[in-house]
Amino acid sequence: MKKLNIKKPKLKKISKKMMKKILIAEAAVLLAGVGVFFAVGNKAAEEPVLEFDETQLSEETLALKAAMDDAKADEDAARAVLNEVDKELRTAERKMFFKGESVKNLRKQSNELAAFIATEEKSYNEQKAGLDGAAAQALERYNNCGWYFLNSKATTSIEYWAAKAKAYGGTSAAANTVLFSSALSDAVKYDNLITASYQIEKSSSLGGINRQIDYNLMTAAAVSVAVYTANHSLTHTFAWKVIGANYGPWADENLAYGMSASRAWSVWYDAERANNGPHFRNINNKGRNTTGYGYTVKGSPAPSHAQEFGVNSSGAVLTTPAQFRADLTAFRDEAKKAYDEAYSKSIMLKTEPIPLIQARASFESINAKIKAAAKKAGIKYFKILEKYQAAEADYNDKHEAYLAAKAAYEEAAAKETGQKAPSEEGEKTE
Repeated sequence: MKKLNIKKPKLKKISKKMMKKILIAEAAVLLAGVGVFFAVGNKAAEEPVLEFDETQLSEETLALKAAMDDAKADEDAARAVLNEVDKELRTAERKMFFKGESVKNLRKQSNELAAFIATEEKSYNEQKAGLDGAAAQALERYNNCGWYFLNSKATTSIEYWAAKAKAYGGTSAAANTVLFSSALSDAVKYDNLITASYQIEKSSSLGGINRQIDYNLMTAAAVSVAVYTANHSLTHTFAWKVIGANYGPWADENLAYGMSASRAWSVWYDAERANNGPHFRNINNKGRNTTGYGYTVKGSPAPSHAQEFGVNSSGAVLTTPAQFRADLTAFRDEAKKAYDEAYSKSIMLKTEPIPLIQARASFESINAKIKAAAKKAGIKYFKILEKYQAAEADYNDKHEAYLAAKAAYEEAAAKETGQKAPSEEGEKTE
């Protein structure tokens, strides 16, 4: 077989000048592509609008299509504005350098720091608010330790008796006054409960009675003395008609106002000893082996006193005056300790975390570099950046509005034509 002699075409050698032109052209095409990618805000390619037979669509659905078209036009207009401002921003950034560092890179660092600062500030403020709230709650519990203490011990709370006083016709007018609330809060303060316990102690061992504190009667007595303070003309009404329903219809009560604790005891006990007066009899009644005492310095004339006498009933929580004081003091000390700890933690957060402070300093430093570069180049960079951010926000809003309008139209059209909307694709039941 004869060998074919095929001549290979000779390729002309490309000159360096021509190669340079080719590379420049290729670079221009590449940059143009990159420019378009960034100019649209890095949005992913949008799903095409589904095609529907418009003759099958109702007027309402066609109106949704018109709204979608309007939203699309608004989005396109916003995109065009964003593209123009993006070009202006990138042109400005190409002209600006700070000691060899690109402003675009500085802006990226600035944005990252701004995001970090926003996150850290939110976390810090939430943590600080939480600790401040915990400290405030602990302080309130400490300041009102007597209230919390009685409620933790009694089965009939202060709120229970207060509601009774406010609802009962004989005491409702007095119990719904500001003075009642003030006197009630005062009666369960630590110092006044301690005074009440010493008053009880005077009658706890008379003639072998061995009278104990009933926590339910202590809460009742606090409300009783508050009612009495609000209206000193209400003598025994609350005890006989309300407390007596729980502790026997014969419930006994000693009342006094405008005198000290020692004077009240002297009037009830010493002054009535000779003639066996009613207050003296209440104190010496061996059938009354439980008690509660209310004492407040509110009202006028003050102080006011109310001692309730009852009998040991099932479910009653009893204690001695000495043990009452010990338990109340321990409760107060624990509340104080909890407040001190919460307050210390709160104080620790009065100063912002070091990373947050450092991030703010770096943020300010970078923005200062950008300002210096802009001043050197004679460019109003931050005004351009502000315009870009506004255009970007507007485009994002318009883009979201278009997507919502598109989804509404396609869903309505799909129902009317029997086609599947994109949101229904891939759904599966088993």
